[in-house]
Amino acid sequence: MNYIFLLCALSFSQSGFSQTPAVPSFSTQKFESQVADTLRQISRQAKTLPGIVPHPQAWTHVEMRIDDWITITEPSLNIHVTGFRSFNEISFNGDLQGIATPIFARPNYGYILRGAGVNAEVRRSGFDGDYVVNGSFTDNNGPAPIHLTLAQVALAEFRIRQTGVDLTIKPDTFGGRDRFIIKGKVDTAVLGKRGLAVLGTCVASLAFPPKNFPLESAWVIPHLTPVPIPPWGHHPATP
Repeated sequence: MNYIFLLCALSFSQSGFSQTPAVPSFSTQKFESQVADTLRQISRQAKTLPGIVPHPQAWTHVEMRIDDWITITEPSLNIHVTGFRSFNEISFNGDLQGIATPIFARPNYGYILRGAGVNAEVRRSGFDGDYVVNGSFTDNNGPAPIHLTLAQVALAEFRIRQTGVDLTIKPDTFGGRDRFIIKGKVDTAVLGKRGLAVLGTCVASLAFPPKNFPLESAWVIPHLTPVPIPPWGHHPATP
């Protein structure tokens, strides 16, 4: 009987019941690698969603610079802006608050902003990859614009998720460039080195690829009603 008891005790001990499980150590490199893999999967899915077809006719007489402007007007937003090249990430969730919190291990690598941004603007301010966010923000010193510094995001892809907003996407207007405007219910919009994709119901859709990128990378939803694109310099939506 004692022999059977010893065998059972030895079996439980070897199976780990008598041992304290080891706490896995946090690996910043592994975490960032997992995030990067997730972002790449999202990017691939956005390019292969069913119902999205190439529509090169929508890109006639249009040129867009990478240093674009993204202007959003809405009291409550759910926006996700991601840099795929350097895996920088900025998440705008809810009413933007001007509180910047690093979401990765290194400072200035990515931020989460929450607050009351009724009129929020994200703008690339120069060749150094700086972005400026303006709007109804609050920080420790009161209302103020927020300045985000992101390295090597000139070719970043922008993901904007929201419902029932008026979304204005416009490039640098220096030199009289056209503005790109999308109005209506926008569930998902992707703007980046592969063009612009919009998922949802839009009453007006003007989608344009960045400069020097193939037109085959441009996508629009078939059920959208694209606004006819006139010759260069005579955009009907430009004030």
